[in-house]
Amino acid sequence: MDSSNSSLIVSGSEAYEAFALDKSLWLNLSLIVMIVLGSVGNGLCCYAVAKYKFLRTVPNFYITALCVSDLIMCVFVLPPMVFNGFHEDGWVLGKLICRLWIFLFSVGAMSSILVLCMVSVDRYLSIATPVKYLKYRKPRIALAVIIGGWLAVVGISVVFTRQAYHANGCYLGSPTEPYRRLSLCMFWIPTTILVIVNVGTARAIWKINRPRRIGPARNPNVPRPAPVHNQRDVQADVLEMQQIRSDMPSCSSRRSTTMRHPTGVKADDATMANIPGPSFSKEPQRVASSAAVTPVTAPVDRRQQQDTDLRPNQQLRIEDIIAARRKKSFAMIAVVVGSYIVRWLPFFSIILYSKQHPEVYQTPVAPWPLVASLWLAFLNSTINPIIYASMKRDYKRAMKMILRCRRA
Repeated sequence: MDSSNSSLIVSGSEAYEAFALDKSLWLNLSLIVMIVLGSVGNGLCCYAVAKYKFLRTVPNFYITALCVSDLIMCVFVLPPMVFNGFHEDGWVLGKLICRLWIFLFSVGAMSSILVLCMVSVDRYLSIATPVKYLKYRKPRIALAVIIGGWLAVVGISVVFTRQAYHANGCYLGSPTEPYRRLSLCMFWIPTTILVIVNVGTARAIWKINRPRRIGPARNPNVPRPAPVHNQRDVQADVLEMQQIRSDMPSCSSRRSTTMRHPTGVKADDATMANIPGPSFSKEPQRVASSAAVTPVTAPVDRRQQQDTDLRPNQQLRIEDIIAARRKKSFAMIAVVVGSYIVRWLPFFSIILYSKQHPEVYQTPVAPWPLVASLWLAFLNSTINPIIYASMKRDYKRAMKMILRCRRA
């Protein structure tokens, strides 16, 4: 078999000869680099959540589930490809390993996009319906949702193993109709959901922040009049500030700002104290009953009156923190989702193309688009930890603490 041929299969019969995965040295070396970087990066993210309590939040649980999906790809899917890449005699690992390999590939790919749907929906509900969603936004509920999703993915992935092994080949793609239908459910439907949900989140953030950007230019010497807030703004702000307080370090050695409240209270504490809703202490508190959420539904006039009790720079600080956190959190989710879609789109486009043109499985085609699409898809598992560490402050802090061998 020519070493320059490639395919959606690991190796196969003569009918698939033009599609065999490239055996060139550069491809195998690049896959080895992905294995090392992806395993270390995703492993550190999982270890950080297990080690540091301040990372054990609902959004971070979803991110950890995504890291586990990427670990499956880096630890269990890529190594057999590299091992088989150095052999010219077809699939050498046997029928059982072939089916297990296809099963793990399906679990890793489907669980990734499913978790992305979960975290996108979680972010949208946190913005659109904060009070109603707050009582359901618990770590144990998030874990139950993640486990349920993984069980569904495992059940669906079993179907892929039936088409995995033929003669001396282990197929990553199949020209059969069931495989094409499953690929539709595996990528195109969740991708559509991701796009719709993230567009809705962007619109919700823009609508909430829009009233605060209207008016004359800010003059630090002139107090700004109290902004007009509707009930939805109040609810969203309470949830956002609760998350901000829960993400803040609990160490007593944290530096305090020099800005003071007139009564002698630090501006940071005064800012938190003047927000209606659940009280914000030095440690995160759970909302144990509906009574804790009752202050959120206070009249708008009370919010406006409390806004006027704050100094202008304190008031600006609250609104700037809330607006910046919403935008930054959504930006990270959008980058992760966009990265996944861009890197997996070529692979599933080929599967969709084969539905209308089944001859691609019998007729030789240009090999590089096929092997490049698969290589690009695996690259996604290596990129995600870099995105988390660069765009999420708590993960960046945890990574620094791990590298410096420090405790929380």
